[in-house]
Amino acid sequence: MIPYWVPQPIQIFDFRIDWWISLIVVGIAAGTEWARARALRENLSVKITVDCTLFMVLNGFLFAHLLHVLGYNFDRFLEDPIILAPWYGGYSSTGGFLGAAIAIPLFLKWKKTPVWAYVDNLCIGFTLGWALGRFGCFTAHDHKGIQTDFFLAVAFPERLGGPRHDLGLYESMLAFTIFLTLITLDRLDKDKRRFHGFYSAITLFMYAPMRFAFENLRAKDLEEFGGKSDIRWFDALTPAQVGAVLLFGLGIWTWRSRSRAGRLDTRREILRDFPAGDIPDAVRDKVNAMLAETGESLDGPPPEPQPEPAEG
Repeated sequence: MIPYWVPQPIQIFDFRIDWWISLIVVGIAAGTEWARARALRENLSVKITVDCTLFMVLNGFLFAHLLHVLGYNFDRFLEDPIILAPWYGGYSSTGGFLGAAIAIPLFLKWKKTPVWAYVDNLCIGFTLGWALGRFGCFTAHDHKGIQTDFFLAVAFPERLGGPRHDLGLYESMLAFTIFLTLITLDRLDKDKRRFHGFYSAITLFMYAPMRFAFENLRAKDLEEFGGKSDIRWFDALTPAQVGAVLLFGLGIWTWRSRSRAGRLDTRREILRDFPAGDIPDAVRDKVNAMLAETGESLDGPPPEPQPEPAEG
């Protein structure tokens, strides 16, 4: 059984920084760096990758807060609608997933990129950041589960009901598992045969069913210990379980539509990081070598814009 331990905030001059915030920041930085490094290997634009990551994070937090308020605390919202403002805090991870799923395609469509090539890249970095951020939730013990003597239970003090599942720990372990699975599959695909959208679909297939199952371990007795248990929609499902069903459906749609569409043309994507007249020779040679396969060249006329392959 894991001892109950809440680390003290980090003191920097007059500022006190919680471990939860620290690990989220570290997670965002680590996930962004992983996506940046892979973008270079995949011939994708680093600028688009980083900008889209920041847009994803901002929208993820926004949707996470909206679902926390409207899905879990609607009664409080009716009493005081001001809590919908993002600075009032409170976040739902499922809302974060849904926010990211909306924000990333919108940003990439706006930039007129081969969307799914970037989505897969961002998805891998996202799972690393998610794992670290969820470990921050574990340090705060924000997501208490039912009482148990399971060997991975946390020995909560008696004032909190004794040993319980800690869902922050479980989801962090799940996210690390997804991340390791994705990078293993990515490294095995040396010939780049997987369709763009593959890693996004795998993420949803792994995450959604496990998150649905974890919700069955969520505590229902916190009112007895001065807390508040999560609501159940339809007297049965938590908002996160409803969200998990939607995410799994999104995974099915992604797999079915993208597996028929294959890989997208990303040969010119790296050029987005350089002004038109200032492309380094090494980059120019690399792109020309890839374009030569179809008789194209950077010195020739630009190709006609091609739409993404039809999906579905």
